[in-house]
Amino acid sequence: MKIYTLNAACKQEMTQKTQVTALADGAQNCWSVILSLAPHCKELVCILDWFHIDKQTKKMQWTHDGVHNVLQIRGLLESNEWVDRWQPLVLEALMDPD
Repeated sequence: MKIYTLNAACKQEMTQKTQVTALADGAQNCWSVILSLAPHCKELVCILDWFHIDKQTKKMQWTHDGVHNVLQIRGLLESNEWVDRWQPLVLEALMDPD
């Protein structure tokens, strides 16, 4: 799968000067494939899809420390550079589970 993804990215003109943004779900095999592109591009930005962010935060809200965990994730997201692009949507998703 990694070689197919690399070949597809190269066909789309990915080079050592390309910034690649990858969106995936939380499955480890997905991240493994995406991360295999890192040596072949300038920068690789990995983004967890909204469905799985929402799913994880909803699960945590039902735990004893759920609210604390959601706020902790919010803090981590706010500290990441890529959130500048997505921050309003991320914060809205974390604060409004519906």
